[in-house]
Amino acid sequence: MTQHLKTIPLGVLHRLLVVHDVPLLFTNLLYDPPWSKEMDGERGKYVDGKWKKLSP
Repeated sequence: MTQHLKTIPLGVLHRLLVVHDVPLLFTNLLYDPPWSKEMDGERGKYVDGKWKKLSP
């Protein structure tokens, strides 16, 4: 998003940052990523279209 700040219209940028608070939405993805989950007591990660167990 920061790479395109010069091309995004000011009204759209204001709406993304102030109204929808997009930076906060990105931080939620970092703290609770949907591509990572607990599988049978072990951590799993979604890679290449499949869930794979992570080694400890």
